Amino acid sequence: MVYVKSKDSLDGKLNAIRDSFRSQISSKMPPNTYLYVDEIFDDYLVASGDGSYYRYTYSESKDGLLVFGSPEKIEAAVTWETVEKSVWNGDIAKKDSAEQNVYGWAYKTSESVGGDLILDKQNDFWLPDEIEKTANKYMLNSRAGDVMHLEKQVSSIIESVVFTPDKIVKMGLDPDTTPVGWWVGLHVDDKVAWEGVESGVWKMFSVGGKGVRRKVKLNVTD
Repeated sequence: MVYVKSKDSLDGKLNAIRDSFRSQISSKMPPNTYLYVDEIFDDYLVASGDGSYYRYTYSESKDGLLVFGSPEKIEAAVTWETVEKSVWNGDIAKKDSAEQNVYGWAYKTSESVGGDLILDKQNDFWLPDEIEKTANKYMLNSRAGDVMHLEKQVSSIIESVVFTPDKIVKMGLDPDTTPVGWWVGLHVDDKVAWEGVESGVWKMFSVGGKGVRRKVKLNVTD
């Protein structure tokens, strides 16, 4: 039996909706802002960015193109109850202008082993073992970096280390001062993208991909 991926499969249709939203909506957002598709329904989707959630209706035109309606701001279904909270930004930590390399934390779960949980801008968090699995798949299958998740390669990974609690202990690092998370280095070989790094337009890391969001309740204090 030969298996051929089809655009008519459910997964193919969902990917087509995400791709259309990315090209029509997300790519036209102001610099350093982005909307992520959280959930897709029969005739609308929910996207989020900077802690806000929006509902977009969509339909298929006569020529087969997806058409999105105007955004409607909605309240998040997740209720965060008042662990001390930090917000993850992902700023570039080191820049080598001569080599056009950038380094920093692609993602941090906490600032130390057993430290306070860090939430990202969508009020999500990522467990260390899941970060490690994702980083390993990325290193095996992709190793490419883009701008604003537009999937046009402008850089390549040159450094990747996932600091899990057990690794930190086995490496002899101080568990009280070593963050839990994913440290990366990227070589930016695209001229325009590097100019954006130098000028400060592109100044932070963001991990793009797909996952299953699970709703949880946390005791959070700002």
